[in-house]
Amino acid sequence: MQENSNQNRPAQPLQEMRQAVDLGVGICQVICSIWPAWLHRPGTAGERFFGFQAFLGWIFIPIWGGLMYASEPLWLLLGFWAGTTALLLLHRIRGLARRSSGQRPHSRYTGRPWLPGNEYRIKTLVEPVLVVVLGGTTLNFDGPLGTYLILSGICYFVAGQWQRAMDDARLRAMKDARDEEMWLRSKLNNQE
Repeated sequence: MQENSNQNRPAQPLQEMRQAVDLGVGICQVICSIWPAWLHRPGTAGERFFGFQAFLGWIFIPIWGGLMYASEPLWLLLGFWAGTTALLLLHRIRGLARRSSGQRPHSRYTGRPWLPGNEYRIKTLVEPVLVVVLGGTTLNFDGPLGTYLILSGICYFVAGQWQRAMDDARLRAMKDARDEEMWLRSKLNNQE
């Protein structure tokens, strides 16, 4: 009888840590996935952006209120949820109209921000900080909505920084591959 060697092998600490980080970032991405509906121009997101992850982020709002603040009134949080619902529908309708007219951004593009300036900086720094500040202000008069905004703003920051790190790593790999190809071509030309 042959035993599976993977069953007897001890767990790899770095692999487990990477899985835990990936899980944490994934949860952050879900929690903050609704923010482009509020902070980006309707119809500018890619067709796959507001998908299952955004649905989970949308459903998280009332679950958050129900679990964390069951004994408190949730009117403002539910109002925010209703506003999010309306904005997600608006984005979907405007996106369909734009695509039918031939405008097709990258399918996972988050949309064009309302704020002017460097889009990358706005999406990874300015918008998350804005959400956290809004949450801190809201906390003064509504605990459930304020804490949700702070949590989702922090998650927005984490998800943005993670995406930025992934983009930087991908660009570095592309540049390295380009440089290696140029070096090999010059070496090939010298041999001929």
